[in-house]
Amino acid sequence: MRSNYKKLGDYIRLIPERNKDLQCSNIIGLSTKKKFIPSIANIIGTDMTTYRIVRHNQFVYCPVTSRNSDKITVALYQEHQEAIISQAYLVFEVIDENKLHPEYLMMWFRRPEFDRYARFMSHGSTRENFSWEEMGNVELPIPDITKQREIVKEYNVLVNRIALNNQLIQKLEETAQAIYKQWFVDFEFPDENGKPYKSNGGEMVESQFGEIPIGWKLTFLKDCINKANTGGDAIRKTPIVDYNTGIKCARVGDISQKREPYQWAFCNVNKADFNRFRLRKNEILVTRTATLGLTLFIDDDLNAVYNNGLIRIIVNDKVTLPLFLATVMNTTNYLIYIKEINAGSSTRPNMKIDYLLGYSFVCPILNEQKKYIELLQPIHNYLKTLIRENHNIEALKSLFFAKISM
Repeated sequence: MRSNYKKLGDYIRLIPERNKDLQCSNIIGLSTKKKFIPSIANIIGTDMTTYRIVRHNQFVYCPVTSRNSDKITVALYQEHQEAIISQAYLVFEVIDENKLHPEYLMMWFRRPEFDRYARFMSHGSTRENFSWEEMGNVELPIPDITKQREIVKEYNVLVNRIALNNQLIQKLEETAQAIYKQWFVDFEFPDENGKPYKSNGGEMVESQFGEIPIGWKLTFLKDCINKANTGGDAIRKTPIVDYNTGIKCARVGDISQKREPYQWAFCNVNKADFNRFRLRKNEILVTRTATLGLTLFIDDDLNAVYNNGLIRIIVNDKVTLPLFLATVMNTTNYLIYIKEINAGSSTRPNMKIDYLLGYSFVCPILNEQKKYIELLQPIHNYLKTLIRENHNIEALKSLFFAKISM
């Protein structure tokens, strides 16, 4: 171990404070993402005097590690309002913040190497525990406090940038949804004079959805596609990492985590299957297992295929424009429709193509779709830029984790 590595036990202490007088009712929980969350525990009949009190700049961790996958549930509480947490957790704090910066320590806890170390050092026959004694035996580099503060400051610049980008992403998504509702739900898209169509006397006709603009019609998703592939028509096995192929494979987690194609896993695939399942521009991927119905619009031809947890939709652009259909498949009505497939079921979610293609919506004429896409495209491009920037910043964050281990 390098000379600047110190035992953590010399810098932290347990806080045994309990909620004896019931002075606090702000109950919190802790997730494997190393974040505090509102508690969802049923506390009816629970003795709240046994709960532990958590204060600003104190840490909380769960010694039991066998039920938390590969993550150790530990987090730094940075709110100024005190809170209480289950007695199953341990609360501790830094003894002297002029020697060890709490946020610097939390950076160390976020390293994947710490999670692996803590799991390796966990013991127990029925439940594996990373004990307080083992926590104290953790060794980490503790440079001068000035250096720690510099590292924390630089790290927080990245964290704050991600937070700002996420706010922008949310606003852009809300804006896109608001435009969609205005145009295709309220039918107030601009008419030939640039005025809202319906409120300015635009011609309407009756339909199963009530009045809709003339020329529009009720359309099923099956009417909007040239082809949809899944099941036997996809790569079945879990991708095998093989950096010689250069071919990536999209999986359900890539869609749900909004990973860029360059972050997908490499896979082994023969030439025939690659040609058959290659992802191309203007196609749409849809998750059919785990979290159902999530979509990814393919912007460009990719050196990638997809596995059988996904449905690939090839759009018939004579009925709907690809980006417009991708927008339809991100609306609240669509997501409610998808959610109903597994309502009340205790089995693993699994969506059939026929159910997906049975979704119906009011489809505007192609001219109105084109006008909408012209308005939406800059928003879509900016969203992609922000998501890509966040991924790049996450990569920079990993450099900071490497930096503090030197």
